Amino acid sequence: CAVEPAGRNAFLMMMNRLGKGVIDAYFASLEVLSFIGFTLSSAAKVITKPQRVRLTSVFHHMEEAGLNAVPIIGLMSFLIGAVVAFMGAKILRQFGADVFVVDLVAVAVLREFGVLLAAILIAGRSGSAFTAQIGTMKIREEIDALRVLGLDPMEVLVLPRLFALVIMLPVLAFLAAMLGILGGGL
Repeated sequence: CAVEPAGRNAFLMMMNRLGKGVIDAYFASLEVLSFIGFTLSSAAKVITKPQRVRLTSVFHHMEEAGLNAVPIIGLMSFLIGAVVAFMGAKILRQFGADVFVVDLVAVAVLREFGVLLAAILIAGRSGSAFTAQIGTMKIREEIDALRVLGLDPMEVLVLPRLFALVIMLPVLAFLAAMLGILGGGL
């Protein structure tokens, strides 16, 4: 005698999973907003007392997140500029508008691709590295050790990385725009 599975309504199961997903997304967004608020309040507290800024750590992270990202950002921007120029020339030639390739590259790279590419690469490269570093510190209980020593983990771990990215991202975006134009020119 074959045993029949318990009758479940697939639509209700899907709606149940959807509801749980919405609730989980709601609580995750609350945690993100809480972290952003805590970061901004810590940054305001540190900015009002500049001696609390850890300059050595900020410069270290500027090198790690900014200077070490120059090769990949430069290469990608250069190649994107070259591809935009090549594809633009190929398409615009059909309409007799070859002279507008320069404008296309300038507008595309300066307005969109330079900043966007730098931001995406920094978020992917440095953001994941920062997350891995802080996650490893959490697992090894180094964050708890900072609290025991009387240090604020937000000031020691998060704010130097944030300040470094705020300083380096415009520099990297400018570099990406210039190399994109150079790639389009070649």
